[in-house]
Amino acid sequence: MWLNSYSNTKFKKSFISLSEIQQKSVLDKIAFPDPNLDEQRHEVQFFSLLRNLVLTGYFTSEIGISEIGYVGNMPNVWDGVPEDILDSVGMEYDPEWIGKCIDQSKRNETAEWDEEGNLLT
Repeated sequence: MWLNSYSNTKFKKSFISLSEIQQKSVLDKIAFPDPNLDEQRHEVQFFSLLRNLVLTGYFTSEIGISEIGYVGNMPNVWDGVPEDILDSVGMEYDPEWIGKCIDQSKRNETAEWDEEGNLLT
């Protein structure tokens, strides 16, 4: 309704009768509003809501997920916190724990703990 009302006021035509350039100028008012102006606040909010719903619907559909290349949670190889980061915070790994916790050959094994909370494997 706002599109037609604004188009009639500005161009003396309904929105559908406007040229593509005129339609774009009308849509740009609500799609890319001037943050310093308070005019068309409700129209901007409505357009923003619809745009967000459409994009959310698309990018959560099968075709949208494949477009962004999302593959879900996949196991990866983690070698621990990088040495330069550890150095920057004054930390270091205990060599005994490195062998127990960051051994990629054992990445599919489940850790075992004793009753006192000590790592066994």
